[in-house]
Amino acid sequence: MKTPSWLICLTALFCVPAARAAIVPATDDQEEPSVVANGNGYFVVWADKRTYSSTEYDIYGARVNATGEVLDPTGIPICTDPGRQTSPRVAFDGERYLVVWEDDRESTTDYQLYQIYGARVSTTGTVLDANGFKITTNRVSRLGPAAASDGHGFFVAWEDWQRTDGAIADVYGSVVSSEGIVANPDGIALVLGAGWQVQPRIAFANGEYLMTYRDNGPLGGPDIWGIRVSTAGQPVSSAFRISNSNDEAGGRYGLASNGRDCFVVWGDNRDSPSGFGYPKIYGTLVRSNGVVVSPNGVPIATTSLYQERPRIASDGNDFLVVWQESNDPHEEFTDLYAAKLTGDGTVGAPARIAVNLAPGVQYNPDVAFTAGNYLVTWQDGRSSPNNTYPLGAYDIYGALVSGPGAVTP
Repeated sequence: MKTPSWLICLTALFCVPAARAAIVPATDDQEEPSVVANGNGYFVVWADKRTYSSTEYDIYGARVNATGEVLDPTGIPICTDPGRQTSPRVAFDGERYLVVWEDDRESTTDYQLYQIYGARVSTTGTVLDANGFKITTNRVSRLGPAAASDGHGFFVAWEDWQRTDGAIADVYGSVVSSEGIVANPDGIALVLGAGWQVQPRIAFANGEYLMTYRDNGPLGGPDIWGIRVSTAGQPVSSAFRISNSNDEAGGRYGLASNGRDCFVVWGDNRDSPSGFGYPKIYGTLVRSNGVVVSPNGVPIATTSLYQERPRIASDGNDFLVVWQESNDPHEEFTDLYAAKLTGDGTVGAPARIAVNLAPGVQYNPDVAFTAGNYLVTWQDGRSSPNNTYPLGAYDIYGALVSGPGAVTP
């Protein structure tokens, strides 16, 4: 089934033009999309509630070709094990995908326990590790996985909760081979400290990884910090601050590499009225040697009431950042916008692209680039209202944005 290239409904039974607001959604919610490019197309993964009554949240995926054709319109079941599988992320090593997620299948009625699981998926959509393999083993809760590839294997990072005395959340990680072998199941300590070190992101540039995270420790914050990591998974630098406003908005933030350097984008509450959080989008280029080009952040999107949850991708030189935006004081209705960023760390042209302005809620975007186009994916609530979801159940949608910044008509 070939859907219109300008608007892709990944988790619906069919997709209709924007003039017709209603679609027939897949059962219940599809949430938390993550997308990666493979050179010829894209792979999108998400958390899926279509069989919630029997298996709770599951992990599904779909291949999308470079022209916007959804190759798996009903989705590929990656993990349908009983229990809750959420927060998926996906990376590509040049031959296969690694999908990682947080998983509570080991929880009991007395103790909820999350671990990080992963599954490899071929470029033909074959799941190579049915229902996943365990990446972490220590019996503390692990959440918020991130993954990236150096082209030969993968590096996975996650949050470790209350593993050591006095710590709330730290960040650990491990190399995972292309064959699915976990080098350090107990994890290598990447970031330790008082307070919260959470939400790791990983990108590969110039022979090593940059891992970023949100820190709300004794030095103030929340802010975005970073640490350089070798392809063997070992830290090769001390942690360094990337954003220094002490008012990072939390939620999703973005990290991407153009092969030489990385760009970090975040929502920032600076200049909001006291007691209010009206985030705007800021970001900075980070050189491969750890030099932060704009420590206070470059303003990227500051004209609306709420602009937050940015994600970012690169075409190999420049970048595209996408975010959700609203002028509704209660943020019940959000649209999606994007901006081009140059490889030298400045806002490019066009500086504002309307990606999707459909009725209802469009949020939690992600983005990847291949073959001249970015694929922007997001969680969309435009489907027909029902008693449980007044704004509609959520599906995963997508749109193609060209390298120059045009949303394909």
